[in-house]
Amino acid sequence: MRHFSVLLFTLILTTAGFAQGAVRRIQGETVSPLPPSVTATRFVQRHAASFGWNADQLKAVARVPLARRNIIVFGQNVQGIPVYGHNLKIELDPQGRVTHVWGDALRGLALPAGTPRAPELAVIAAENALNTVLPLDLDPPLVLLNHRPARLAYLVVAWVGLKKYHVLVDAFTAQVVLIDRAWFNAQGRVYGIDPARTPEPIDVELANLSSAEALIGRAGHVWNCVTATAQQGMPDPENMTVEEVPTSDASGNWLYDPVLTLDYQDYASAVNLYYHVDRMDTHFRALGYTPTVDVTIVANVHSETGGTKTPLDNAYYTPLQNGNDGLFVGQGTNVDLGYGGDVVMHELTHAVVAHTAIDLGVQQADQYGINRMPLGLHEGLADYFPASLNDSPIIGAYSLEQIQQGASRDLSDNDKVCPTDMVGEEHMDGELIGALNWQVRVNLGAELADEAIFTTLTRLTASSSFKDFAETLVATIEDMVSDGDVTANQLAAVQAVIEAKGLDICGRWVPLDEPRRLTNFGLDTIGQAMGGDCAQMRGMLDYMGIDLTAMFQFQVIVPENATSITVDFDFTPMGGSDLQYNIYGRAGDMVLYELVNVYGGMQMPRVQTYDRSWPAGALDPPLTVNSTSITWTVNDDPPLPVGQEVYFSVTHANCPLTTLDVEATISDEPIDDPDAGPDAEPDAEPDGGTTKPPAKKDGCSCSVGASSGPGGSLFLMLAIGLFLVLRRRR
Repeated sequence: MRHFSVLLFTLILTTAGFAQGAVRRIQGETVSPLPPSVTATRFVQRHAASFGWNADQLKAVARVPLARRNIIVFGQNVQGIPVYGHNLKIELDPQGRVTHVWGDALRGLALPAGTPRAPELAVIAAENALNTVLPLDLDPPLVLLNHRPARLAYLVVAWVGLKKYHVLVDAFTAQVVLIDRAWFNAQGRVYGIDPARTPEPIDVELANLSSAEALIGRAGHVWNCVTATAQQGMPDPENMTVEEVPTSDASGNWLYDPVLTLDYQDYASAVNLYYHVDRMDTHFRALGYTPTVDVTIVANVHSETGGTKTPLDNAYYTPLQNGNDGLFVGQGTNVDLGYGGDVVMHELTHAVVAHTAIDLGVQQADQYGINRMPLGLHEGLADYFPASLNDSPIIGAYSLEQIQQGASRDLSDNDKVCPTDMVGEEHMDGELIGALNWQVRVNLGAELADEAIFTTLTRLTASSSFKDFAETLVATIEDMVSDGDVTANQLAAVQAVIEAKGLDICGRWVPLDEPRRLTNFGLDTIGQAMGGDCAQMRGMLDYMGIDLTAMFQFQVIVPENATSITVDFDFTPMGGSDLQYNIYGRAGDMVLYELVNVYGGMQMPRVQTYDRSWPAGALDPPLTVNSTSITWTVNDDPPLPVGQEVYFSVTHANCPLTTLDVEATISDEPIDDPDAGPDAEPDAEPDGGTTKPPAKKDGCSCSVGASSGPGGSLFLMLAIGLFLVLRRRR
């Protein structure tokens, strides 16, 4: 036996299976005096056949608000029903020429037959799932979910406290099938100017004010929170009493002395917020961003129940019910987050990302499993731009350290790599993107780096991965090389950083061209966070027939002359030894999952389509040993597919935190004994239960284990725990 290099990385992705990462450069288009949306639509109609698109399903739905370029966002629909959580973008230069296509259209979608139930039933289902009361005049639209097969659902947009949710309700059963969040939060991230670095307050001019009596300006309107009603432990912005921030003297100045201790009536933090919001807003406008909605900023946010005030150790960006953006900055227990100016700069960046990389991170699960990388992109970008503007890579020097000592981070000193250091929590994973962007800044300089990274974020599509971001960044910098603004050596330096951090392979799967290591949270950790233990967590998962999954699937490219492949899976527990896992393999495409409801509307994927499983029998107990070697040969049923790629997925219900080392070995030696033992047993037939998934359409076999299935990350499970403690409204 010998090892083979089994992957050649390419910067151009055009296959339908991984469409969101597609990068297409368009040449030869003529100048167009027509509106950009018309030119882009005509381009789609003219080239749809060559791209494999159905032009009738693509419609321009939005324009990214840019000053120097035109990016038209196209949604996809089937018989007039929009596809949820998917889009592609057509980019035009200032002369109206189409220059790029970002993303791709989905293929093979069909509208389910049947008559939808009344939309009022969907609203009631959403109310029950979120334990809230929604407005009576909600009229949720129908959308198509990219499941296998596709599902018709009502999209109910609901606000609960500071949080906006998308609740997807099956149009035929009125059952909640998915709850996606549409809000982003940070634990008081601070960059640059704050009491830790600049302890002496300075008097500055508040730029771009449009009022002499209130903190209203081009960037937004800053209010002070008087009190807010507590809803599920959070202050509710729709039931919040706010007040204008008055001037401190007759000359119209806001020269309040800062109060760094707990003080719910401190106006100085609101003044600090205005200053930093305006700085960040001005910077994005210089990069070409044009705000499309008004921004409401609230300082000193807290809640009150029965006359008792409760601090908020957090800051949030959220879309508001009136269509505006809301930035809510808490008066914390030990720190007023309003004094960390980059807290609100971070949150404003979330708003900018939401209006440019439209729908990025809204949908967090699909047929390949949980995908939380879009949320990591949101956080990494929201970290970078304030850090760059403040010329400081240190994040959280004030607020994060006050909330939890040692929580600050240094974007210039980050050795995280993908996939080894990915855990599925957006703030932690986003550190890879923040660190990459900072190295882009080191190599290109602040001005060019900010331009390149902002341009890249405008080109992201709804479910972009870290690999997609890296590819798009390279394509963007290549354009800058062509324009003479960046040298080839600078581009090469950025590519070297991308490869060193593993972002060139950080998609939905990672290649096994070399050994790979992943980190997997265990049920012990999740159980402790939820006030339980591993046995209780296993019981919850077994009830639904699901497990947790590794962050990535694994790909092996099998040569034509191969006779077998062997993949070694080695778990290293971090305390404890109670392991329980399954392995699935599929030829030609990734292992597929169906999305199932879990506890009050949370959705997690359950294994659906694969060719081989280990253990082989659907009712066989899962694997429990630390190390397992699986072998797939040309004599097995089904035989090893040669000359194509094979994908492997691991699902588990391990108690301890583990690292997982995976290594593939390919052999071209003759097989003397066609019976390769347990690994060569044919797949068991489905168990015939009521949740039996549909057969795989490409003719390959499909088997379902009794307790096997994928799951999500630690923080997804924590969200499930939160749903468990909610009192369901009857």
